[in-house]
Amino acid sequence: MKNLLFLLLFFFSTNILAQSLQFTRNNSIPVKDSKGDMANPWAGGFNSAQFSTIDVNGDGRDDLFTFDRTNQVISVFLQKSNGTYVYAPEYIKNFPLLENWALCADYDGDGQKDLFSSAPSGIKVFKNMSKGGVLAFSEVANPLFSEGFSGKINLYVASSDIPAIGDVDGDGDVDILAFEPGGHYIEWHQNMSKEMGKPLGLFFKKSEQNWGGFLHNDCRDILFTQNKTPGLSVDALDAVDATSQTMHVGNSVALLDYEKAGIPDVLFGHVGCSNLVYLPNSGTKAQAKFGQANYDFPSKDPVQVASFAAAYPMDLDGDGKKEIIVSTNTYDNAGYLQDFQHAASVFTFQNGSWTRKSDAFLQADMIDVGEGASPVWWDADGDGDLDLLIGNQGIRGNQGVRASIYFYENVGSATQPALLFRTADFKQFSAQVQATQVQLHVATLAGKNQASLVVHFQSFVGPGLWFINASESTFSKIDLPVLAAGESPLLVDWDQNGVLDVLILDKIGKVRAYSFVDFTLQTSDWAGLSALSTWSIQSFAFGDLNADGQWEVVALDRDGMTHVGVLQTNSQTILWDDKIGNSMNRVGLKGHVSISDYNQDGRPDIMLGLATGGVHVYENRTVSPVITQLDSQLLQVFPNPAQQEVNLFANEAGSFTIRNLFGQSLLSGTLARAVIQKIPMGPIAKGLYFIEFQSISGKMIQLKWVVD
Repeated sequence: MKNLLFLLLFFFSTNILAQSLQFTRNNSIPVKDSKGDMANPWAGGFNSAQFSTIDVNGDGRDDLFTFDRTNQVISVFLQKSNGTYVYAPEYIKNFPLLENWALCADYDGDGQKDLFSSAPSGIKVFKNMSKGGVLAFSEVANPLFSEGFSGKINLYVASSDIPAIGDVDGDGDVDILAFEPGGHYIEWHQNMSKEMGKPLGLFFKKSEQNWGGFLHNDCRDILFTQNKTPGLSVDALDAVDATSQTMHVGNSVALLDYEKAGIPDVLFGHVGCSNLVYLPNSGTKAQAKFGQANYDFPSKDPVQVASFAAAYPMDLDGDGKKEIIVSTNTYDNAGYLQDFQHAASVFTFQNGSWTRKSDAFLQADMIDVGEGASPVWWDADGDGDLDLLIGNQGIRGNQGVRASIYFYENVGSATQPALLFRTADFKQFSAQVQATQVQLHVATLAGKNQASLVVHFQSFVGPGLWFINASESTFSKIDLPVLAAGESPLLVDWDQNGVLDVLILDKIGKVRAYSFVDFTLQTSDWAGLSALSTWSIQSFAFGDLNADGQWEVVALDRDGMTHVGVLQTNSQTILWDDKIGNSMNRVGLKGHVSISDYNQDGRPDIMLGLATGGVHVYENRTVSPVITQLDSQLLQVFPNPAQQEVNLFANEAGSFTIRNLFGQSLLSGTLARAVIQKIPMGPIAKGLYFIEFQSISGKMIQLKWVVD
């Protein structure tokens, strides 16, 4: 009865602890590179970023809103009084879920910019409902309609496109310009609020089918229809020029009225083109007219992306003058042709011409490894604290496409890290193998007394798995015959029996488990993950997040949402608690998760790597009895009495020995600071034992331990 009561109490307290898991986004870890302190190191990076301005905190200054097409993730940057920007992730949760594209514009004239985004074959609109500095949106149109030539129609915008949303005719309301389904000419959907005598709103009419009189055929082939026979229809032009027209959509449009004359010029890019085209408007407010094109804008230093340039004219520093941000608008980096480390260029108008001011706007002050960040904390230099290493997807260089490992050394302390960028190619990894899609994790391999860095990658000859220790200069190969291309391995003693296992995540989110000794298949559907009905796993990791001796699993799904669950080892099941994961920002498509106690406070933290090349840190703030006593007790032993296993938890690194009543040594080993070491009972009989522990600083303690 006594034992049953103890087990019930232990189970009850475990569940309470599981429910009390708390994580806080940490953007305060200082990071330096060769230029000095990074202003926004944890902002997550950019790939195909779209930019708008919007006042998110109600201070009267327009802040910066970005939406990245490659991973469908929002970022927010507050504009300070000196015109600089500070990453502010706390506002992200106030925005709705978006996809494909998103732009801000004040359609109702209330002084608060609203949100326009992609809907199936069209647009959805969210009204800005902010009050008292609290940002909020409410959906008001999905899809947005326009009055066509023969009735109401869906205001069409291809999901691959970016429309122009602004005042086209200078009457003070917000109009929309979008390419027609074929992607050759622009339709003008005029906002009729003024004409109808109504308050500003979403009253649109398709006023022109070929706005401005031009047809886009190819990267350097634009037909100006107003220079052709008067009265020639769009349909006729389509027939005449069909042989030269591109047959795929993907266009970006932006309005540029730098002179503030109310007659906007046009900047646009195409999915198959590397240039940005500038069309000066020689018409009037009521009737746009285009007759010439600058195919290499700006002339002084032309935009040159791998494909699909997109422009975003805006006043970035609040001086009343517009700058132009240019990024790529591609969904992915096919062929690794895009330079995603220089994804956003800024051009300013100086001395009569547009001049490039930056080719890595905001990125230069971020951790951004290109794309596909896979972060881990690991003691890379053997000095006792944890450093940050980040694998990437691959970057095209003189020797082709090669992935590498970025190394940020911890130059602070074990408990208060401060990072210094050392190299983009740790241990010359990229020189040793032409790899892509590097994924990192940390594991203690059989026969090793320290954790190794494990590197999984893809190559021309198939998947590879290497490891390295801090004291070594070259990587060693791990043979893993059960691993197929496109799968992700994780070396982990998931059942905590002292023997390393292999979990392999396949392409559909199912996990196979093997013994790492002889690769015997343990189960083809580990933890029944194939039965998940609403989400599937993209990446996962293990850690004892609340120091109760029981592992939790943290998983990222394919949409970038975080899920946290308690692993029930005996039944091989996971009890998911999505309240914890829902408190974290969505990291979007192709994310990667790892767990490690980066500040060695006894609470393992969560690292999320983004497809955009950056990293998010979630610090574990969980409170539990074991963690609370970490600083005051040199060694904690629990449960005591124990039946199946015992957990050792020390506040200093050191070595332990388990002895029986006769002083005979039964088991010995090492402990890291603030890391629970689980010891299975195995053949240890019932009785009284002593656990001796000596820390590296010379402190000693002996505790009684009962096996019941």
